[in-house]
Amino acid sequence: METLRELELAELFDLTDPGICPGDREEFGDTDFILYRLEQEQNVQFYDRKRRVLHMLYQYLEMEDGQEGETGFSFYGTCSFHAVWEKVCAQAFGNCLETRIQNLPLTGKPEEFRRDRRTLLELIEKPKWQEAGTGIRAESSHTLRPDIVRISEKDGSRCFSIIDAKYYLPYLRDGKVENAPGVEDVAKQYLYQMAYQDFIRKGGFEKVENIFVFPGEGEETEYLGEVRMEMFHHLLSREPEAVKLYRVPARKLYQGYLEGKALF
Repeated sequence: METLRELELAELFDLTDPGICPGDREEFGDTDFILYRLEQEQNVQFYDRKRRVLHMLYQYLEMEDGQEGETGFSFYGTCSFHAVWEKVCAQAFGNCLETRIQNLPLTGKPEEFRRDRRTLLELIEKPKWQEAGTGIRAESSHTLRPDIVRISEKDGSRCFSIIDAKYYLPYLRDGKVENAPGVEDVAKQYLYQMAYQDFIRKGGFEKVENIFVFPGEGEETEYLGEVRMEMFHHLLSREPEAVKLYRVPARKLYQGYLEGKALF
């Protein structure tokens, strides 16, 4: 366990110090008895990590005692790659979602911004509920949450970017779109812009970008096209851009994440 801690692997594999009991192994009984108790414990354990540990202990004792056991490789990964890709993209694009407004990387901030301690996420309104009859009101604890909000300045022009990280790649075939973000994903991009339109106006942003980013195998960022829903265009105070589609170099983004660098 000490070696795992030194290599910083204990936290990665969600391992905690079990508090090893003093004494020799023989005090727990012979190998057959220990294997029997390990097998019994596996049958009543439902926590996956504990079952894996028990299984590895069983294999270790079998091999150490010269008994024929299973051999093979263990692979570690995730079934939630979308969460990994979101974190990688957030690092690469310099996500400002949790940044206080007063600390945003803007020159010549309005005085109102200099005093505002809210984060960009806290600007998004939460649903408000009211009970009939009693008039009791309550506010939801959750609201819309964009993956990434990026604020940048180039040549004196301010840009507000709303970015959604998608781990799959859409394509058009025979006039039909396949493997694409759903209608709700497209609609949410417009809703994010609606939620921030007052902030965008007060901040004097000349450009607003709505973007889907997808992982690519190349070395350069590639523009793929756009998607739009016209019904939202008359609801916003300024004409929204269509949601742009970009394929970004995944390998570079992963390396940037490991090095703690923003790439865009």
